[in-house]
Amino acid sequence: IVFLENMIMNYIIIYATVIVLKNKVSQIRILFGSFIGAIYTVVMYLNILPIYSNFLMKFILSIIIVYVSIKPHTMKKLFKDLIVFYFVSFVFGGCSFALIYCVAPHLALVKNGVFVGEYPLKIAILGGVVSFIVIKTSLVLIKNKLNKKDIIYKLNIGINNKKLEIKDLLDTGN
Repeated sequence: IVFLENMIMNYIIIYATVIVLKNKVSQIRILFGSFIGAIYTVVMYLNILPIYSNFLMKFILSIIIVYVSIKPHTMKKLFKDLIVFYFVSFVFGGCSFALIYCVAPHLALVKNGVFVGEYPLKIAILGGVVSFIVIKTSLVLIKNKLNKKDIIYKLNIGINNKKLEIKDLLDTGN
C-alpha cells in the first residue's frame, strides 16, 4: 500500500510540475519517475538502507526523478525544473498535511520520516485541488508583479550639459 500510494502521489506531483513548466512529457516518463520515487519511499519506510535517508541522497533522488520524468536538455533547465518540482511538492505536501491535521488529526502517523497513517482519498483529492489553486494563483500573482512594464523605467542622466536616457530596472530596496 505504501508503494502504490506514493506512486500515485508522485505521479500527481510530477504531472503538476509538468503543467506549471508547460512542458510536453510522455505519461511513461512521468510513471517511471513516480516509480523511482515510490521505490525510494519503500526503502526508507522499511529502513533497508539507512544511507538513503540523508539529505544528499534525497537531493540526488530529486534530480534523478526530474531528469527521468522531464528530461531537461541543459543543467540550467534541470535546476529550474528541480526548483519548480520542489515548489509543487512543498505546496502539495503542505496542503495535504494541513487538511489531514484539520479534518482528521488522529490519522496522521509518521514512521521513519514517511507518512503512514490512513490517507483518505477525499483528502488526497481535496489536497490536490487546493494545491493546484494555490500554485496557479501564486503564479498569476508572481507574473503580474514581474511585468516588465511595471519594473523598467526610462532614466534620464545629465552631467555637464550632456544628457543620456537609459532603461533602468526598479529596485525597491527590499
